Amino acid sequence: MTAVPEQDGHWPYRQVPFQYSLHKQKKESAELEHLYYLAEGPHTSQLEFAEHLISNMGKRGSVLVYNKTFENTILKHLKEEYEHLAERIENIQNRMIDLMTPFRKNYRLSAMNGSYSIKSVLPALVPKMSYEALTIGNGGDASAAFYNLKMVKDVGEKENTRKALLEYCGLDTLAMVKILSKLFEH
Repeated sequence: MTAVPEQDGHWPYRQVPFQYSLHKQKKESAELEHLYYLAEGPHTSQLEFAEHLISNMGKRGSVLVYNKTFENTILKHLKEEYEHLAERIENIQNRMIDLMTPFRKNYRLSAMNGSYSIKSVLPALVPKMSYEALTIGNGGDASAAFYNLKMVKDVGEKENTRKALLEYCGLDTLAMVKILSKLFEH
């Protein structure tokens, strides 16, 4: 999000997707498959992001998200920008289930400290997992780190930042898998 848009067709402070992570399970007993995308830089086409996402999401199956409103907003903008992909993006939207819902409304644990953020829910339900040890531990830091990559000259530093971005985003989707598993235990 920048005050001055850096791509045609964008507006000030538009959320521009640059990364996603998917933990995909084709059936209950199957192993998880981890798929992801991380743009090369802020100049990367949103079309590339959208096409990659559509390809990895497939046409069937539930799509578990944490904060459906946020995810729908990103997808809505992509639909508007790339009308030829609208039907396939809408297919993804129609399959989304918000894992945040039970924690926002009914499911409370004292270890969540009054928060239903995934960063509070995960260690409350899966104590061995948290975001604390990560170099990048939240979305705001991830966005800033990605944006600032264009100014980093050192190749090693760029690689470390990209690795940290992948670790953070990967934990987000793995966390949803682990949280859902805990809910099924109850």
